[in-house]
Amino acid sequence: ASSVDRNKVLTINTHSGGHAVIGFYFAKNLLGSGHEVTIMTVEIVSVGGDPVEIDKVLKGVAFDAVLDNNGKDLDKV
Repeated sequence: ASSVDRNKVLTINTHSGGHAVIGFYFAKNLLGSGHEVTIMTVEIVSVGGDPVEIDKVLKGVAFDAVLDNNGKDLDKV
C-alpha cells in the first residue's frame, strides 16, 4: 500500500475466545496491506484497560477506522 492508502486502525478485542482469534487475523491482514494497527485488549492490564475508558487510554490519538470486536454498544466506542 502506498502512504496515501495507509490507514490507522484500532481494533478492540476480548482476551480469549473467538473474538480474539478474529481480531488477530483482521490485524494480520491489515498489517500485510500496509496499514498501522493498534490493538486494545479488554482485561489485559499491560495494554491499557477497558474499552469503556478508551478516551483515557488513547487520549489525543486519532484513527481512520475502529473495529470493536466485542460487538456490544457502539456508543461506547
